[in-house]
Amino acid sequence: MSHRHQPAPTTRTIELRQVQDINRRLAAPGSTEVTAEALGVAGSVTASPTAFPVDLFGPETSGTAVLRPTAVLCFVSAEGSPEFPYVLGHFAASSMAAQRDGGVDAVIELHSAGLRRLSAVLGLRHCWGTDAVLVARSSVDPSAG
Repeated sequence: MSHRHQPAPTTRTIELRQVQDINRRLAAPGSTEVTAEALGVAGSVTASPTAFPVDLFGPETSGTAVLRPTAVLCFVSAEGSPEFPYVLGHFAASSMAAQRDGGVDAVIELHSAGLRRLSAVLGLRHCWGTDAVLVARSSVDPSAG
């Protein structure tokens, strides 16, 4: 899941603006706490929040790490192509952990369905994935599927 290409800071696309909107809303005082369960991503396999995780004690014995339903979304980031980036959700184990040390415990790739839910939960009107194409096409030709 590691897509290490970062868009240039001067790059502007609708998707990158939507990521910025989400992060501003998440960071706003009194903002809505967004959990993995609310986004429908609880149980997703997680990646390490660090670029090069160090395992000092050998292979993990507890199996694959999954996102708990109560994990709280701290912020999102975009990697890869600016026109259609991979959007990653950075989660803390709890809101207290996020407030205490700002530490991210898990990272998952957010797909269109999760991003649509996230935008709705935050009261944002965003378009993710093929939403715009499907809406525009169905408004022109009702039989288009």
